[in-house]
Amino acid sequence: MVLLMFVASTLSIVITNFRTSNQIQQELEEVARTIQPQIAEVAWELDYELLESFLSAQLLSNKVVAATVNLDDGFQLNLGEIEDADNVLSVSLDLVWQGDSRTENLGEFTLYGTRLPAVELGIRRATALTIISTVAISLTFLGIYFSLRQRFIRPIEELEKVLLGIDPNVDSSDIKVSARSESKMVREVESVIGSVRAMHDRMTDFRDELSESQRQLGRAAQISGIGYAAIDGETGAAVKCDKHFAAIVGSTVEKILSQNFFDNHEPPSPLDQTPKDRKERLDALMRGRTLIENFKFRRSDGGINHARLIIEPTMQPGRTAPLLEMAIFDDTDSHEAEERAQHAEKMQAIGKLTGGVAHDFNNVLAIISGNLELIEDATSLDEVKSLAEVAITAVDRGASITSQLLSFARKHPQSPKVLNPARLLSELEPLLKVSAGAQIDIELVRDSGLWAIFADPEQLQAAIINLVVNARDAMQNGGNLTIECSNTRIDQEYADDHQDVEAGQYVCISVSDNGAGMPPDVLESAFEPFFTTKPAGIGTGLGLSMIYGFIKQSRGHAKIYSEVDHGTTVKLYFPRSHEEIVAPVDLKVPSPKPGLRGVRVLLVEDDTDLQRVFVKQLVSIGCVVESAGSSTEALELCKSIEPPDVILTDVILGEGMNGKALAMQVRETFRDIKVIYMSGFTENAIIHGGTLDSGCVFLQKPFNLATLTAVMSKVVLREG
Repeated sequence: MVLLMFVASTLSIVITNFRTSNQIQQELEEVARTIQPQIAEVAWELDYELLESFLSAQLLSNKVVAATVNLDDGFQLNLGEIEDADNVLSVSLDLVWQGDSRTENLGEFTLYGTRLPAVELGIRRATALTIISTVAISLTFLGIYFSLRQRFIRPIEELEKVLLGIDPNVDSSDIKVSARSESKMVREVESVIGSVRAMHDRMTDFRDELSESQRQLGRAAQISGIGYAAIDGETGAAVKCDKHFAAIVGSTVEKILSQNFFDNHEPPSPLDQTPKDRKERLDALMRGRTLIENFKFRRSDGGINHARLIIEPTMQPGRTAPLLEMAIFDDTDSHEAEERAQHAEKMQAIGKLTGGVAHDFNNVLAIISGNLELIEDATSLDEVKSLAEVAITAVDRGASITSQLLSFARKHPQSPKVLNPARLLSELEPLLKVSAGAQIDIELVRDSGLWAIFADPEQLQAAIINLVVNARDAMQNGGNLTIECSNTRIDQEYADDHQDVEAGQYVCISVSDNGAGMPPDVLESAFEPFFTTKPAGIGTGLGLSMIYGFIKQSRGHAKIYSEVDHGTTVKLYFPRSHEEIVAPVDLKVPSPKPGLRGVRVLLVEDDTDLQRVFVKQLVSIGCVVESAGSSTEALELCKSIEPPDVILTDVILGEGMNGKALAMQVRETFRDIKVIYMSGFTENAIIHGGTLDSGCVFLQKPFNLATLTAVMSKVVLREG
């Protein structure tokens, strides 16, 4: 309505202004044409004073506000003032004098008028129209207002007062307006009141349900031991905390609410959280990440609570940092139960392991002791040699069991090298064919451009031979055996689905047979130590577990695929090595005994019986031996003996320094001495993570005379 009034007023001003301006323009032109001859006559006579007087008289009318005269002889006359240039109207005419026989052009004159009267008239009319319209509209609005007030506003105001003062416990029928308002209100307002009553009933029901849910939730939290707390992410102050949370973290509600969690390094901080962990977790929370982790807290009685903590960052209105809401669950009972279960499982595994080891070693010891007893009663040298060979073979069998156990435990000392697996398979092929037997057809498949790997070549050969023997046993009536070596890549998805597997480039050595295959329950236990499907007394059940330990020690991965009546495939994955393959060195040495004759050896062994055996073995190959039972005795001995060529020392000695420290100190006196370490332990001063320290020569106990001779020859005869 206001817009219509504005448009009408504007149109009134425009129309009035347009009509009046045309009228003023016409009147101005009429005046100019009327006085033109008179002005021309006066100008011809050059009576400038009369000309000025004549034009000044025209200015007295309300039609002309200014006038100008410009004569050709240079005379100019300007009369009057123009106040508003935007509202000026003008008429210009030439001054022409006409005589009896000629006409003369003298110049021109201009009369100026103004349209301001027209504008003022339009404004007056528009103002009158606006006033009349405003009064009419106001009266209309007042009428509408009083009508609406009776029918809408008053009932709604009464309804508002009722709602603001309503008791949540009253019945919805009490929500009503006065009888006067009810008699005049329209149906729509009645509908609103009905809706309000229905909404009140629903809210009452919802309130009751919410109250019951809160009670149940609180009870559930109390029963389950879930605690709650909240931290202001901007200041680090705890803003909320319940007694369950405080109890789990080993504190009190009052103490937690008085502390700043960002600066607090005392309890209730987790026991297993470092300052670096704390900063990383806080940064993640500030980025909006939810944290779910297990922590340990010390209780007030000194015990340990194991808890699962969930921290959810929630953005706060008008704040730059989130509110850190925490829910904590006391997981101590289940953690302790899990530890007990793991301990029981561990003891069961140890029992199974020791039982298997005891069975195999008892057999070995029975063979050794039986043959030694027979040697005592032997009547000929040949019989003694025969019995001794059987006993020595049993010793080798025991050493093999130990080696397999170490491989399973990933503790076997390794001497890894960068090697070409294709070349190793080629060199191993004749032995593989012998191991498989005549009934098995072996096919070797090797990719061109095969990558290098970093592994212990001897253990890799043993693993492949072991797989070939297993495949042979699975194909009693003969069959096909395929050994394939190829480059491959393990993607991130596969790595995520398998424990202890990293994505990357690998060389895969797979051994496949078309034998009997394994059912799922057997396949699941294939890598377990002493697990075997072979008859009692055939095999130790350590073959696949040895391979598994070796592959894990090489940072690789092993996978078995098998199906009953379709065969088995074992895949060994070795990480690709980018180092250059070192050309194999021929370790063969000439007949060792002459080369070792006169070699001076300082032997350090704290086991008296073993020391006696090692002395006899060294003397038998021509060495001159000085022996000591401890590092202290060895250092004292060095003061009085001739410089030894080799020190053969156990790594772990009963007293004093260990073998490595002893060798380093002896080298301060005898700089050119060569060092050979020996040990029955697999984690010691020179073996870390199952790998020998670089440059170390090591003999794994037990070893035979041939091995001792070969190692001594290699060390003594090599340069440097």
